[in-house]
Amino acid sequence: MDEEPRIRDNPSIKKLLDDTQNLAYFKRIMPFLGPVMRLLGADVDRMNQALAKTSELVRKAEELARVPDEFNDLFADRGWILYDLFNFSVAKAAVDKAKDGDVDGAEADIVNHFDAETVRWGLKTMHAVEAFRPRMALAQKALIDYREARYHACVPVVLALLDGMVNEVHQKARGVRRGISGEGVDLSAWDSLAAHQKGLNRLLKIVQAGRRRTTTEQILLPFRNGIMHGIDLGYDNVTVAAKTWSLLFATREWAIKAERGELDAPPAVPPPTLRERGTS
Repeated sequence: MDEEPRIRDNPSIKKLLDDTQNLAYFKRIMPFLGPVMRLLGADVDRMNQALAKTSELVRKAEELARVPDEFNDLFADRGWILYDLFNFSVAKAAVDKAKDGDVDGAEADIVNHFDAETVRWGLKTMHAVEAFRPRMALAQKALIDYREARYHACVPVVLALLDGMVNEVHQKARGVRRGISGEGVDLSAWDSLAAHQKGLNRLLKIVQAGRRRTTTEQILLPFRNGIMHGIDLGYDNVTVAAKTWSLLFATREWAIKAERGELDAPPAVPPPTLRERGTS
């Protein structure tokens, strides 16, 4: 059985890891290269000062590569995934707390992070998505409702705006209109954090879940179908609202790539031939 693809295997993350490992290797051989480079006029002392930070850079690179997979493994089934603009310190702290056994406490910290100011800043970044700009006025009204704890009002609006945005972008990118609840909608993209196979498409299973029995019990997941069709009546809480905003901001990453035509990997560039090398 093939292993599940990992976010750390994204080309951009692999390049970061390779670059820091190459730097670490250069630091290890510097004692041997230093005398020769000094004879050649290189500022070896300055280079050594820069290389002194290599161990910390390697540690941070490994952390950046490790946390996204751990975060999604721990929280995706709870309605959270990591995306490009997610506060990394909050994500790492949540992973650490969850690994220590307090998953509920970790999730509470994530919910608390999504205060009105965080959402306001997130909405500003949504201007980067052309398809969302006509929807911004309604989103700002949903933010007011969120700030005032009117979660019953903001959640359906944000879900509707998200549905419309995805529908429009999916048609332009894939040639087929598909909202977040549509069968066959694909929110994956090459070299993406949120649009990785462990990301948005995994959340779609929650959003698209069939909800056929009216219930008044509190829910803690943004079941789009149940909420929008008046089946799940217990969505009026900050957890569902925060997850709905987070889903919107995560989808931003996919939408930007889709509008730029960057959903698929670029064609491979063949290495130059011997003749081309000789004429360069």
